[in-house]
Amino acid sequence: MQDEAPLVRDRWLCETRISDGPHGTVWRAWDQRLRRVVALRVVHAPLMGDPKVRRRIDRLLNVTAELQNDNMSYLYDVFEEDGLGVVLISELIDGPTLTEVRRQLGPLPSDAVAAIGSQLADGLAAIHAAGVAHRDLSPENVRITADGTVKILGFSAARLLADSTATPAAGVEDEANYLAPEQLDGGPSDQRSDVYALGLLLWELATGVHPQELAHASQAEGPGGPHEVPPLSGLRDDVPSQLSEAIEVATRPDPADRWPDAVAFGEQLGRLCSARPRLVLRGVPGIAELDGPAA
Repeated sequence: MQDEAPLVRDRWLCETRISDGPHGTVWRAWDQRLRRVVALRVVHAPLMGDPKVRRRIDRLLNVTAELQNDNMSYLYDVFEEDGLGVVLISELIDGPTLTEVRRQLGPLPSDAVAAIGSQLADGLAAIHAAGVAHRDLSPENVRITADGTVKILGFSAARLLADSTATPAAGVEDEANYLAPEQLDGGPSDQRSDVYALGLLLWELATGVHPQELAHASQAEGPGGPHEVPPLSGLRDDVPSQLSEAIEVATRPDPADRWPDAVAFGEQLGRLCSARPRLVLRGVPGIAELDGPAA
């Protein structure tokens, strides 16, 4: 897409380029018809002519139309534009990603970890209730707004456009991998895979370290399965046992041993919050001051 504020379909005026990545370009855009700011993502691939991709996009639009949850961003439209590629119009979310939160603040207080997890579980539960799994939850796909709301940024372009039979490596190019063992092994996945990703994400926020780094170190130091995650209790002595145990259950290698769904995991995390999750996050020093780009 050209650099000079392009106008898409005589409606969306692209104002500021937010990011460029392997899956395309994201712009802050102005919807001249509905008079609101949106995120406009361009995926540089003419794939809408592929029947499989079109069916996947139609399914995604139907699912997102059903989602009415404060912890999910909204996808408004998807279409293919000549000369550009696939265009996704979605809610613009201001605030830092969880990647930025971790890098700038380090390990978070246990109360904040539980508050973030409780809200993310609510968002995942809404997705699961619509009959699908997210399958691509990661810190880059989550933002915290100024009022303490945690927002899942929907389904990534990679998941939207990747063939459902593709290997994880072919469908996901994120720097950090939060896929469950069954996804990495090429097996079937369901909502319990999202529970695993959420547990792994919370584990990282609690330790301030990418989970795979300590997981690999743990394997090198002694016995353990290829997907075992070290318990939080062995890394931080100030983490409540209930939080450590909740995350341990979520990240068990066998899906049958995890929390059965995001609702059960979220209920446990909610019980560990000292106040309403949004209020907890508004009270964490440093989070409100972080200035992450919108997307």
